[in-house]
Amino acid sequence: MSNSNVNEKKNKVINGLIKFQKIFSVIMIILMLSLVFFQVILRSLNLPLMGIEELLILPTIWLYMIGAANASQERSHISVDIIEVFLKNKKLLIILSIIKIL
Repeated sequence: MSNSNVNEKKNKVINGLIKFQKIFSVIMIILMLSLVFFQVILRSLNLPLMGIEELLILPTIWLYMIGAANASQERSHISVDIIEVFLKNKKLLIILSIIKIL
């Protein structure tokens, strides 16, 4: 098997996983919105259903994890660069930026 075939298969798998992440995220968001909407409707009818708040924890955690994986794949993490505000040494700033890239 040639190197290009391996790369093509690897790219197909990676693209499939990215597509799965996006679909899974949409499903989790819809699930969360549905549960909250259902709880609001039940509370307005004075029929609160116990445990929906606990059920909301599961899709929330999955959304955090999938969001972190997606941010890692896109290299678009939220960062707070407070060290860069206090550092004035150019060499240290370059070293810090290299560490962040790794």
